[in-house]
Amino acid sequence: MGKIMCNKIILPLIIIFFSTTYLSAQNTGIYVPPQFQKIYNGDTRTWDGKPGPGYWQNSSDYTLKVKLDPGTNLVSGEGSIIYYNNSPDTLGNIVLRLYQDFYKRGIARDWGWRDTDLHNGTNIEKLTINDQELDPDTAGDRTYTNFIVKLPESLPPKSDLKIEMKWSFTLPDTITVRMGKYREGGIMVSYWYPQVAVYDDVDGWDRTEYTGSVEFYNDFNNYDVEITVPENYLIRGTGEMLNADEILDEDIYNRYLSALKSDGVVRIITPDDLEKESITKKGWNAWRYKANDVSDFTFACVKDYLWDGVSVVVDSMTGRRTFADVLYRKDDKNYDEGAEFSKMVVELLSYHLPGVSFPYSHITSFCNGERGGGMESPMMTDDGAPERRSETFELLFHEIAHTYFPFYMGINERKYGWMDEGWATFFPKDMPAEIDPNYNHYRSTYWRYKPVQGEENDLPLMIPSRFIKGYSLTATIYGRAFFAYVALQSLLGDALFKKALIEFINRWHGKHPLPYDFFFTFNDVAKEDLSWFWNPWFYDFSYCDLGLEKNDAGKLVVKLIGTQPVPVEVVISYDDGTKVAIKERPGIWRYGNKEFVIPVNDQKKISSAQLITDKIPDYDQSNNKVIF
Repeated sequence: MGKIMCNKIILPLIIIFFSTTYLSAQNTGIYVPPQFQKIYNGDTRTWDGKPGPGYWQNSSDYTLKVKLDPGTNLVSGEGSIIYYNNSPDTLGNIVLRLYQDFYKRGIARDWGWRDTDLHNGTNIEKLTINDQELDPDTAGDRTYTNFIVKLPESLPPKSDLKIEMKWSFTLPDTITVRMGKYREGGIMVSYWYPQVAVYDDVDGWDRTEYTGSVEFYNDFNNYDVEITVPENYLIRGTGEMLNADEILDEDIYNRYLSALKSDGVVRIITPDDLEKESITKKGWNAWRYKANDVSDFTFACVKDYLWDGVSVVVDSMTGRRTFADVLYRKDDKNYDEGAEFSKMVVELLSYHLPGVSFPYSHITSFCNGERGGGMESPMMTDDGAPERRSETFELLFHEIAHTYFPFYMGINERKYGWMDEGWATFFPKDMPAEIDPNYNHYRSTYWRYKPVQGEENDLPLMIPSRFIKGYSLTATIYGRAFFAYVALQSLLGDALFKKALIEFINRWHGKHPLPYDFFFTFNDVAKEDLSWFWNPWFYDFSYCDLGLEKNDAGKLVVKLIGTQPVPVEVVISYDDGTKVAIKERPGIWRYGNKEFVIPVNDQKKISSAQLITDKIPDYDQSNNKVIF
């Protein structure tokens, strides 16, 4: 009788408990499409922002050999890929990315194009899967930049297969989109090998085509790479340089070893070295690199370049160091300070924001000599040569900051460009004053966003990036995202914001976080439902606009004209010449109110009040001052 009564009591309680848990899990306050609800109700991800007990992801081991002829721009490669299917699914095909088909005649691209640099696509000379040779012309479907290969035998869960390939293509040297031969002796080689696409718990195979605008989404892989180039060409690539002692001039090699542990900048290759033309041993040289647990492999191939390097401690507990080095021509303005700039950036990232020790052993910045921006890859950046010193620093900062997002965090940039470009724009916002006290990163970023702000092309961040075109994409994933993170930091305060960011990184580095993992983690750490903030900044068609006025009761009032919650700063000037700054966090808009009354000193007479908007994207600046 007692047992029956116990069960009668406990069973309803269990049902109530699980029902309550399920309902509260769904009550996120933000739109979660049914596709993603299934995932979070499964075992790979949780509603509190953590990887689930059944989280999985696939990976590959790449063993590659490549020969680059700088005279003809021909890249010839061969190698093997061991692909590990860690998913619970049986795979009937495999998707290979042939990024160089971006230059193939007849495919779609995001911009108008001349015939310069176009070719007939990546030439696949050999394709073997598990020792079974396939005809590359009939083995599968080649779309724009994907090669969908039908497997001779299905690949079961928790198993692997071996792919062997031989291929070649010609590097672009006129229209260099994120890579190519920029000038004689200045080459950045990226997206150069057949790469297995991501198969994940969200979409299965990622078949998004590379058409120029949106970037990449990669698994974490191991690489063993041999790069053969002519004499006096230096190779700097992802991972560890294994045989530099066999190739480099002895003095240069010794300077390199010194720079690996030096707190001061070492000029590794000097103008005198270039005059001697004895950078490496004679003939063609095969450089060896190895990298583990990274999302891509790229390399710079340079001749007649200077090479500076410096070491920086990135973990004060262990003393672990990162080597920061730059490759540049002597007439590339500001790059003689590039190594020192890079050291400052790595220190700021490690100890300030995000406050996570720099994860790589080196970060190499290659200057391509152009006046444009840059492009990132693991341990390597491809940078332009701005005229202003502050712009060079900011460019290096931005590209190096990408180390965390998307590389350390495995972001899907094709869908969520704001999850990497937004952070890489955010981290340099408080650049050291000694670089340029007149540089205002907030204003610089605002003018990047302003052309679309408040227009129909001012799009919510949660619209997948691959669907956004033209300048709207840049304005959205750089500008709007930047100010969303600025407002979030102001809302939570520096300490809690940093704690939540570090927790997000700790939970998801080496994995593939979704926006929901970001939202749920910050909710979890803040112990607060932040949906009132997420919705206007990330989901809604919205804009930021504050106004200042004196209401009928004579009170000084800030009006929220737009819908994006932002911090408020008002400077009040009194008749006696004194001024007071009133600052409020975005939390004042938490409950949907559209006005906030500014507290003032009633014992003194106000002469004027000014709304300070230099750190928010205020749409209309004409209503920010009140004269009494």
